[in-house]
Amino acid sequence: MILNTDDFDDFRELHSRFMYFVSQRTPQFRGQGITRDLYMELSPNERLPVHEKFREAGPELIADYLKADPDNLTKAEREIIESWKLAEHGDFFVFRKLKKHMIFLGGKDASRAFGVLGLTQPVSELVHQLPASVATTLLPFRNMIVCDGMIVMRQISFGPGIKKSLNESYRLAKETSGIITDLTAWPVRGNVSRKKAKKKPSASQRIRRLVNAVHNKMKTVREKEIALKKFEEETEPAFRCWVNENYAEDKEKLKRLEQEIDDLDFIVREATHSYRYGSFPTGAKAVEAAEQDLEVQQVDEDLDDEDDFCGSKNPFDEIDDAEIPEFIFEGLFASFMKDVRGVDLDDLSPDEYQKARQQFTETMHHAQSGDRSAFEKALTLTGADESEDNVSAVKKVYRRLARKLHPDRNPDFGDEAQEIWNELKYAKQALDLDFMLRLETRWRVIKKETFSEEEEPALKEIQRDLSADLREINRTVKEYQTHPMWGVEGTEPPEEFKRELSEDFATAICDLEEQRDDLKAEIELIKKRKINKPSSPKKTPKSKTATKTAEKKSKDQVKTLPEQMTLDF
Repeated sequence: MILNTDDFDDFRELHSRFMYFVSQRTPQFRGQGITRDLYMELSPNERLPVHEKFREAGPELIADYLKADPDNLTKAEREIIESWKLAEHGDFFVFRKLKKHMIFLGGKDASRAFGVLGLTQPVSELVHQLPASVATTLLPFRNMIVCDGMIVMRQISFGPGIKKSLNESYRLAKETSGIITDLTAWPVRGNVSRKKAKKKPSASQRIRRLVNAVHNKMKTVREKEIALKKFEEETEPAFRCWVNENYAEDKEKLKRLEQEIDDLDFIVREATHSYRYGSFPTGAKAVEAAEQDLEVQQVDEDLDDEDDFCGSKNPFDEIDDAEIPEFIFEGLFASFMKDVRGVDLDDLSPDEYQKARQQFTETMHHAQSGDRSAFEKALTLTGADESEDNVSAVKKVYRRLARKLHPDRNPDFGDEAQEIWNELKYAKQALDLDFMLRLETRWRVIKKETFSEEEEPALKEIQRDLSADLREINRTVKEYQTHPMWGVEGTEPPEEFKRELSEDFATAICDLEEQRDDLKAEIELIKKRKINKPSSPKKTPKSKTATKTAEKKSKDQVKTLPEQMTLDF
């Protein structure tokens, strides 16, 4: 978004020569004997009149400069100066930051958009907030557009109405003339005609592009889903097996060390607590009692594990639907209708609501009775539109798609067709006409069939869904990219990772062993401690004078205390 170093040096040298020439014809500088070096050291405010002079009489000043030629310009330099006659002066809206340049709207024709580069820093760093209103001059330079180095900011805040108008202007500019990135290739003076505006695509062309975009996105989603499935079902489990086979002893050793550290830590805490409160005469007795408590605790845990292994009853198995709290049941019902059926309960009529709720209740009964077949069938029909018209439409669409997708009638039956065929059979059971129509659209996109203009919204809806799927997939991929086996062919990780893993296991074992040894040493120190009961301090008799003095001092404090509190307020 800025000129490279060589271009900037050339532009700065050439522009400073010309602007110094202009300064000699500006009333504020005429006859003052300022050299070009001194002129370049002036502040922007001091040089502003020179830039305004160029905006007022640019072509005439350029002609005079080229005629006088005080700097012995080369042919290439003369061509650049000559091109500055096409400069765009005036007020612009700095509208949007793109990857290659900043968009300026306005100039002499408000319906144009210019792609502008900064000189030493991006324009976005100068204006801070977009959109912004500025006054400047845009100059052509080596098939690019740059500012002349002087940008005057207008302190204007923009409301939603102006922002909307700018968005519309930008859209029209792109449709009519595109983004102008070279003023020399876009003549704006004389009898030379403008560049022809890009022809707006026809409806058929637009839909064909949309079909291609959806097809490519479907292909991308499918490829990434296959890669994820392979990683989750093959690569990652194989990696776990490899780790278990090659580092079983290390993992078992780590597990033993962690358990040993937990036990030692328990003994230290319990013995320290007993020792501090004088429960035992020696530290050794406190440690012995803590060890006995640990044994009792371990026996209790073993008994609990045995009960769990033998299979205690799940408390949820004994709950029938009457015992499920109403708010939980309603939450499950609302979530199912929203997430699966895409229906908000508030949009249902009382009869539709009661019917769907009764179906969902029956589904819960089947789940609790363990009847999987009945559960799946009831769940499929819960909330479904069982009206005669919908059932008839579902059968019609199913027959139409079956002729295209059925394995016996489709010679090109592959994985994609199998996936859509399975989804079609489920959608038929669920009487989900909308989903069946979407499946039909997906199949037609795969086959790159022709779509009408009326079908464009359906294509755009699929495109939005695919974009959402792709974002979710990319988030999952980003998480998996940190895994050592991501992108690795085969079942074993790279040799470098093997070395790192071995070092990590060795380091972890060493750290735990040191921690264990520290706890053992701390227990030995506790064992050596003995509890000495502190003797009661002897009372030192006080003289009567000291006692009276203390009593008087106490009375004085009591008397003066309210006065001090009053002063604080």
